Amino acid sequence: LREIEDSIDVEAALNEANNDPKVHGIIVYYPIFGQEESFSGASQDDYLRDSVSHKCDVEGLCHMYRTNLYKNARFLDYPKNTQKCVLPCTALSVVKILESVPSCYDKSQPLGRHMDGKVVTIVNRSEIVGRPLAAMLANDGADVYSV
Repeated sequence: LREIEDSIDVEAALNEANNDPKVHGIIVYYPIFGQEESFSGASQDDYLRDSVSHKCDVEGLCHMYRTNLYKNARFLDYPKNTQKCVLPCTALSVVKILESVPSCYDKSQPLGRHMDGKVVTIVNRSEIVGRPLAAMLANDGADVYSV
């Protein structure tokens, strides 16, 4: 477990952890900077989230995993399909709960159609829960509205 005392040192600590062969997973406890802008115009927290290597990201929030989620690419190594993408855990837990409700998920349908005909409204647009959940449900065939 690494704790960083000064938030200014977070980027350097993330880069060090990304390159440390003894580090097998990184979780960043947000918010660190809140909506403080980075040099790119996005928030500093967004920049830090994208600094985590997909090889160490256990939250599924790095750029590569988010991009694959929004493209509905479920594996890192297409077409071999042996390395699944990591999905954001809170959004995934909601999907798993819905899968257990017989009238929500129809497992007899092909992949990507398990929620055909279902309309879902998500009241949350955060990058941590709302947007990933909306993408996961839409990838499973639901009509999703986000407010």
